[in-house]
Amino acid sequence: MECAFCAAQNKEIAGEFLKNSIPVQLSTMSNHLTALQFMAWNIFTTFAIFIKNISISEMHIKSLYFKNSFLGWEIAPIEFEQLNLLVGLSGAGKTQILKAIWHLRGIALGKTMNDVEWEIAFSNEDMDFEWSGAFGRQEMGSLNDERYPVLFEAIKTPLSGHSIERAKDGTLIINDPESNLINARTPRSAAGSGLLFNLYRDEHPFVAKAISGFKKMVFRDHTLPQSDTRLEFYDLRFRYDRNKYDTLTIDDLKKSGFTTMERLLIAKMNKLDVIQEISDRFKDVFPEIAEIRFNEIRTPGQDKGHIEYQLKPKKSQKLVPHWNISSGMLRILNYLIEAHLANEDTVFLIDEFENSLGHNCLPFLAEDILNRSISQQFIMTSHHPDIINEFEMNSWLVISRSNGRIQNTRPEALPLGRTKHVPYLALMNYFETTSS
Repeated sequence: MECAFCAAQNKEIAGEFLKNSIPVQLSTMSNHLTALQFMAWNIFTTFAIFIKNISISEMHIKSLYFKNSFLGWEIAPIEFEQLNLLVGLSGAGKTQILKAIWHLRGIALGKTMNDVEWEIAFSNEDMDFEWSGAFGRQEMGSLNDERYPVLFEAIKTPLSGHSIERAKDGTLIINDPESNLINARTPRSAAGSGLLFNLYRDEHPFVAKAISGFKKMVFRDHTLPQSDTRLEFYDLRFRYDRNKYDTLTIDDLKKSGFTTMERLLIAKMNKLDVIQEISDRFKDVFPEIAEIRFNEIRTPGQDKGHIEYQLKPKKSQKLVPHWNISSGMLRILNYLIEAHLANEDTVFLIDEFENSLGHNCLPFLAEDILNRSISQQFIMTSHHPDIINEFEMNSWLVISRSNGRIQNTRPEALPLGRTKHVPYLALMNYFETTSS
């Protein structure tokens, strides 16, 4: 468990200190420091690097197993770190891993799936969870109301000893040390949704923590046509009920259940610094842009609206409307908005985020993700050599497929060498060798 000092100080030390202090040449400093001061400096820098590399994300996916018997494939048990780059040939199953995690989020929030089985370990709010279950094949009924029978489901917290298991007949088996319940059986009729969702509606405390973790996930599939958050609609009561939201700070917004666009609107209304921070970071990537505007567009005759973007180039007096902004610029802007307004322990699932991005964007995006992975977990896929080369090999998961089984291997277990200059070439050579 993380110490209190780490929890309170990690961002300042691992962020500002690593950014500004460590690059100073120690040999130069040694001329001005005593031997004792120099030793203290070395200890402090080592400690700061240690803090930078530990996992401090409150919501953190530790491992996953997923099987879809209906479609005939399964994901072999896979373990995740704070930063994970899934690499592999096309069709290996990288995207299926992301979608399996996203499907589990849907199940936690009330959906069911046809003939699937899963095991996932994760942590949230200082609790470790192990959640497993299985749904059977589709029952007879309307296709417009697809529900699948629960074969079994269980959630437990290994350290505290809490567990709830649901059998096929709907019986609940509860272990709650705090309430002196050991293998207590509670009759319950079979429901059309999973265990977590039903217990969450009943306000079961430790299940609520599990559900809140899944709500912290964000999935961006860049293999699809422009996945553009500016088209998210929000309720205009934010305007009509201004007094209810005008005191919200950036920390309030990050921890809220609002959508990304609702957070952006409130931040704009309250003139929070984050709007300028987003603009400045965007202009770091695209220095030809002088100004970014976020305009609220109301839907005529309805109590809803959305935000559209406008860019003003330095060499032009005209504003570029959102429909004329390049797809690469939109992707970067949407990423910055989402990253700056997301909770500190958000889990980002990103599929091929390099799509539509020019060469100038990739180092920036990789650097930003590396910095944010101190507190936020990233599980990403990529085929791009510049992206793969930007990340250390120890963040890779090499994905392959054999007879419907999606497998994963850490790069240190493969004959890739240890060069930092051409890791992508080593990876491609390995794929070429194994394919032939």
